[in-house]
Amino acid sequence: ESETVWILDHDEEIVLAYDAATGKERFRIENEDHEPDRISVLDHRGAAVCQNNAILIHRNWESGVPKSSISEMIRGAGPHVLTQAELDALNEVPRLAEIRRFDRQGRRIPLWPNKKDDDLDHNPVEWNALHDQPALLPDNALLEAALDGALYIVEPDLAIVVRFDRDGRRTDLVRPVQKEISTITDFAVEPGGSVIVAFEHRKKINRETWMHIGRIHFDGRFELLAGPHSKMKTSLGTSALRVSVDAAGRIHLAGS
Repeated sequence: ESETVWILDHDEEIVLAYDAATGKERFRIENEDHEPDRISVLDHRGAAVCQNNAILIHRNWESGVPKSSISEMIRGAGPHVLTQAELDALNEVPRLAEIRRFDRQGRRIPLWPNKKDDDLDHNPVEWNALHDQPALLPDNALLEAALDGALYIVEPDLAIVVRFDRDGRRTDLVRPVQKEISTITDFAVEPGGSVIVAFEHRKKINRETWMHIGRIHFDGRFELLAGPHSKMKTSLGTSALRVSVDAAGRIHLAGS
């Protein structure tokens, strides 16, 4: 079966999936049709498409006690003036920021092999405490999937790169030796496993922050590939860039 092209429309809150070979729409999920175990772009933080056409979504999901259960607890307390806490409980559904995995039909499947999502650690985690098979990521994490099925996450300000294999084991964590990166706006994984980053350079030109492209190796090396401060002195503009790398290792850039 051919690959899936995913389109996540944040403005209309619609998820679209197309057959990559024919362009035929496979399905769409609109906000009003949202089901708890189907993909959604509400409160979306990031996404990564995996090699088997599954997709990882990092967003705020409804969690905790359902609103109907909260109402039952309030009624069970008998007639009384609602407290502010009870009003807040009715007006706000508890949410949890975590990553979930969905199949090519948009149905939820286990995040990591041989383990139920409910059995994963759902406690908040910091960058220096990332463990195997995480369900939650640090709030500012960027994520991407590699061709071999590994999950990469990047800290955009410190340029920390963490890699998890297909089973969710943390295999690498690196903070490259460099003085160029101010903020990473996007990243992609090369076929060999190195990371290509689009970033704002620390050194401004005429008080403007300019976009650059670099490569992070897992031995800690950093290469400046393109941008006005590189050897090529390429102008990539001042607006945030999106970056991708194809199976042949070619780097593609797009304005965001």
